[in-house]
Amino acid sequence: MAMWEQLKNILAAICPGIATALGGPLAGTAVTALSQALLGKSKASPDELLKAIASPEALLKAQQAENQFMLDMEKVGLDREKLEQLNVDNARNREIELAKVGKRDYTTSILAFLIVLGFFGMLCAIWYLHINPDMERIADIMIGALGAQFAAVCNYYFGSSKGSRDKDAMIASKPR
Repeated sequence: MAMWEQLKNILAAICPGIATALGGPLAGTAVTALSQALLGKSKASPDELLKAIASPEALLKAQQAENQFMLDMEKVGLDREKLEQLNVDNARNREIELAKVGKRDYTTSILAFLIVLGFFGMLCAIWYLHINPDMERIADIMIGALGAQFAAVCNYYFGSSKGSRDKDAMIASKPR
């Protein structure tokens, strides 16, 4: 699991559409697109993909795979925002289904709490503590990764502003 998350974090800057899809219902399609572009085969492990993406040529291939992937998604009516929303909806629906059968899984709540705590903890550490210049880059990477996950936690629990705008527009357009 950790390797998939590491791959997803690396791909977020290079191939944001594929990275988004890796966390949702289209993960298999995304892995196939990336595996085909980088390794010439339909399935690859995260370790194989991490090793393959290390060269500049591979980055170009990954970006080409991203472009093709997004074109394919557009053909079936999905864009990056819809992919992100599908991912969030699946997680929310999982919790709803668990609640229907009287079960509660605290994993998402605990992880959300730890991410928020880690994000603000890193902010405080950077603000109040003297960071060794050799460690500044690592601290920057950590705060960037935690910031992205903090945004995902906020989106999960509070929804996206685009989704809210769409909902408001839909409600406003309903005849009374």
